[in-house]
Amino acid sequence: MERTLADRKAAAKRWAQLYFFIMLAVACILAGQPVLAAGGGNGSAGVIDATKFDFSQHEMVSLDGEWEFYWNRLLVPGDFAKSAAPPPAYERVPSQWNAYQSGGHPLSNQGYATYRVRIQLKESDRNRQLALYMPSVATSYILWMNGKELARNGVVAMQADDMKPMNYPKVVTFQSEKSTVELVIQVANFVQRKGGLWQSIKLGSAEAVLYQRDKHVAYEMVITGSLFIMAIYHFMIFLLQRREWAAFYFGVLCLMIGIRNLLLGETLAIRFFPGLTWELAVRGEYICVMISLVCLILFVHAQYPKETNRHVRIVAIWMCAGVLMAALLTKPLLFTRLHIFIQLLTVGSLCMIFCAYVLAAIRKRSGSVLNGIGLAFFIVSILDDFFYYFFNQTWLFENMIPLGLLLFMVTQMMNFSVKFARLFRNVADLSMELKSANEMLEQKVKQRTEALELANLDLEKANAELSQMEESRRRLLSNISHELGTPLTSIQGYVKGMIDGIVPSGDPKYLKLIHEKTLLLGRIIRDLFELTKLEARQIQFDFREVEIHALLETLCGKYELDVEKHGLRLIRELPAQHVTAHQTVVNVDPMRFEQVFANLVVNAQKFTPADGIIRVELRVEAESASAGVAVITIADTGSGIAKEELPFLFDRFFKAAESRKTKSDGVGLGLAIVKEIIQYHQGQISVDSAPGEGTSFLIRLPVRFIPERERQEVS
Repeated sequence: MERTLADRKAAAKRWAQLYFFIMLAVACILAGQPVLAAGGGNGSAGVIDATKFDFSQHEMVSLDGEWEFYWNRLLVPGDFAKSAAPPPAYERVPSQWNAYQSGGHPLSNQGYATYRVRIQLKESDRNRQLALYMPSVATSYILWMNGKELARNGVVAMQADDMKPMNYPKVVTFQSEKSTVELVIQVANFVQRKGGLWQSIKLGSAEAVLYQRDKHVAYEMVITGSLFIMAIYHFMIFLLQRREWAAFYFGVLCLMIGIRNLLLGETLAIRFFPGLTWELAVRGEYICVMISLVCLILFVHAQYPKETNRHVRIVAIWMCAGVLMAALLTKPLLFTRLHIFIQLLTVGSLCMIFCAYVLAAIRKRSGSVLNGIGLAFFIVSILDDFFYYFFNQTWLFENMIPLGLLLFMVTQMMNFSVKFARLFRNVADLSMELKSANEMLEQKVKQRTEALELANLDLEKANAELSQMEESRRRLLSNISHELGTPLTSIQGYVKGMIDGIVPSGDPKYLKLIHEKTLLLGRIIRDLFELTKLEARQIQFDFREVEIHALLETLCGKYELDVEKHGLRLIRELPAQHVTAHQTVVNVDPMRFEQVFANLVVNAQKFTPADGIIRVELRVEAESASAGVAVITIADTGSGIAKEELPFLFDRFFKAAESRKTKSDGVGLGLAIVKEIIQYHQGQISVDSAPGEGTSFLIRLPVRFIPERERQEVS
């Protein structure tokens, strides 16, 4: 038992490790997929040179560099054509507005502005189907390309009341008839902490941009789907084992990060719920972050309660609750400004969790090392998100928390598998101890009753055998008394006649009759004993696999001469053996099956007039690629049997009217023996007949097909 448990535990660990490395490899591959640009533009003074990029080879360029910037101006392309635009400032894109300065002071992230840049294309790229990947813009924008409006998100306005926020990514396709492409973008933000073009805009062929966007979507769907599946998995664990609060907290953590993943990046939630507003989405993002942090703290506490500081844990949870209430009750402009506080709260919580894992590792707690490795992945992904979203470090990966959590989740799965294996082993050990205790308590009772139980079993077995033997004996005596009476009465009558002088003593005619009656008595007794043994299952059969076609060919050849002596013809209808495809073999006792064949052929001879036909036919019905049924038909052109007599044909001592009419020397036991032998072979026998139309016996036996590649010699 212990060895079996150890094997199960080792197998669980091996599978968990294999799954971990597979998921790690997939995650590493997917993590590199969302990087769209093959290179960055070197924009300066409002011009970006894209002539060195080959869009036909699916290369892409990030439109990073110095753009013309007009603060608190909403200009349209016509203003630049008429030279009505004021002198521009040149600012770095991507960047938030508070990174720009005016009069020695940083700009506010609330306001509106116009961006303008000109992109130099190769002559070969004119009229080519190109596309822009427009990321999230804070928080509404209108885009013009060469004076034509191509896209907009939300409503751009000069006042907060007139503005409508919306900032999910878009792919904008276009064709330029010129080698210089002018982009003009109006941007407005009055609703959140950051504003402007804070993420890189990508330019490339339409195929390349759409392909990269689809990889974005696939990456996020894989991560989100995995998180949702694991959330359901851990919820099921909690429902089945209510004490596993760690599974519940981890399930909520996976669910919240999965929902947050739908609200960031490609903003897949907009695809699923088109009516989702920007304000509801940003509230959901912050709410998911806070609930995730609380669940992470509770999850670690459930794993290592003695290693987490109670006071720090309570303070962190209450702080998360405060931010959560702010996200629920205040406007986005207020609660999005809490990002520094959220950052400090998250870093402090992670430090507490890290210390808890270090203490657990020092104290050699179960799974602490593996948990620490998973936590390291998660911490790195959290820091990546903070630097990306809060400090605008766009060279980092976007929205890596779901991937980090997925890797952390894999380590937890490995720990859960080890934990469950250990629990299973403990339960098995306790069961063994309880069983041993029960055995000791019941040992005396068992010792006293064991002999009685064995005796009862022996008596039951003996009683069953005696009952079967008694039934066989009773039926045998009944049949003997019934069937032996007629020939014995005849013999007694002939002998009495000789004694009384009525019949001449030594008359050859009567002596012959007496001799025939004694032979009949012997045959009846022999058949009765054989049938009784068959019914009592006291006869041993020598089963072997035999090729069915060869078996029937042999039997037909053996009895063909005897059939011809009776003036009949034996016709064989045996299909050719498919030696190139397979052999058809049947599991039979050849001697007993010949007994069946001979009985049916002899019966056919008795009731078929001269020049008649006895037909032996074989048909194989396939039920699968390896097994089927052989249907053997033995038919004659004799006098036939009445329909009302067919149901009784296989009963003991039953003789059809035609048999009685012809005074056949049979005793009515042959077909009963045939039926028992066929049943021994797991087969069936039936009869079809009508007066004047002959009789057909159908035998159905299971067969097996041996393919050519496995073909072997069979008996």
